Amino acid sequence: MDPLLKRENITGLILAGGAGSRVSGQDKGLLHYHGQLMIEKQLDWLANQVDSIVISANRNLDKYRSYGFPVVTDLTDEFSGPLHGIYQGLQSCKTTHLYVHPVDVPFLPVNLVEQIISQLDKKYSNKRHDRALSCFLKSDEREHYLSMLIDQQYHVELSEFLNLNKRKVSDFHKTLGSEAIDLGLDESVFKNLNYLQDY
Repeated sequence: MDPLLKRENITGLILAGGAGSRVSGQDKGLLHYHGQLMIEKQLDWLANQVDSIVISANRNLDKYRSYGFPVVTDLTDEFSGPLHGIYQGLQSCKTTHLYVHPVDVPFLPVNLVEQIISQLDKKYSNKRHDRALSCFLKSDEREHYLSMLIDQQYHVELSEFLNLNKRKVSDFHKTLGSEAIDLGLDESVFKNLNYLQDY
């Protein structure tokens, strides 16, 4: 039986469009961690896991574009939350699915997307999956709504959600009926580098 998804079906979206309010307003993607810019670290991490990459950013656009990947920006002039970046990522996505990854999460395993695909294949190996796919990761401690894999066609539902001035990622997942995927990963690998001392 053919796998539910393959690498060539997936675009990776790196979310680097936040206001950086907890790092004194700095751009997290351009902060150094162990001698490497965070955006460079995440591009290296994602490159071998997906077919193509898109970056969501709202400032320092020339710097982000210098890496040779498409850069999308929010339609609003203010930092309105990650769903606006995800919407633009879905709009620009040339594959059937989008994997979303925050720029400030550097500890996830190097084959994470492969693990997600494998888990989904096991889940649906003996039955059809008729709904468009939307899932997010969880650890044994909590859900991680921004580490998500989502069908490109859900840009319609996301547009409607945003037009209602809704911003919570967890509420959007509830709207879609997204599945929580537990890969058995320790909570520590989901750590965000939220503060300047983390860098």
